Amino acid sequence: MFKNILLPTDGSDYSLTASKYAIELARLYGATIHGLSVVNIKLTQGQLIADLSNIVQLAPSQLEEVLQDKGQSFLDQMEKLCIEAGVSCKKYSSMGIIGDSICEKARIADLIVMGKHGESGKWAGPLLGSVAEMVVRQADKPVLLVSREYQQIDSILMAYDSDRSANYMLHLAANLASKLEIPIKVLVVSDDEKKGRPVLEEAESYLEAYNIEVEPLLREGEAAESILLMARENNVGLIAMGAYEHNIREFILGRITAQVMRGASCPVLLYRY
Repeated sequence: MFKNILLPTDGSDYSLTASKYAIELARLYGATIHGLSVVNIKLTQGQLIADLSNIVQLAPSQLEEVLQDKGQSFLDQMEKLCIEAGVSCKKYSSMGIIGDSICEKARIADLIVMGKHGESGKWAGPLLGSVAEMVVRQADKPVLLVSREYQQIDSILMAYDSDRSANYMLHLAANLASKLEIPIKVLVVSDDEKKGRPVLEEAESYLEAYNIEVEPLLREGEAAESILLMARENNVGLIAMGAYEHNIREFILGRITAQVMRGASCPVLLYRY
């Protein structure tokens, strides 16, 4: 299923944690990791680079070279981790808008693994990193967003609503649970049991074909709060869900999706389909 994994890297704590997850998945699926370092073009043009050049006494072209060398060192670090783990990897570097560059390179990947935040993550509060949010909005591949701390994926919470994105994500979650031999909890949030129960049974019916432990859950309340509460109470290792709500699929990140992305302490697997 995942044979090519895109791993954007910037040397941050979040990026290093993302490397651990990417390597784990690459070993599980026999995949190749495609490491990507992007020099932010916004840092190499205009007044900002002129100011930086004056501070560090370097010409703009020299400063660009310094940034590229820094990116290469991050790729070399990732390559070392892959070699130690016995995982195949390739390295790419580019210059551009970071989010756009990641989405463009994702054409050769089956999965993107990246941190919620980048180099500025140590100062980040509850807001999601702009690059991470941009990638989830625009990428046409599944995105695994990770927090700063690594934790083992020993169970999956699948938030299901019968939407097309959630339906495809159910397939990914079931495959991953089967590969890892871990249980999967399927959560449907609905204040109307007559409407929610058939949706839950639909997911249960699909999962019967997989040799995995399944726990169906039907809860009332606000969707994002219910998902996050269930994840915390059960200490799940991964939340899987579709990336958009029914009525704002094309352009705006779903409110529920955004809340879960920002509030989850475990990795979140998302897909816009």
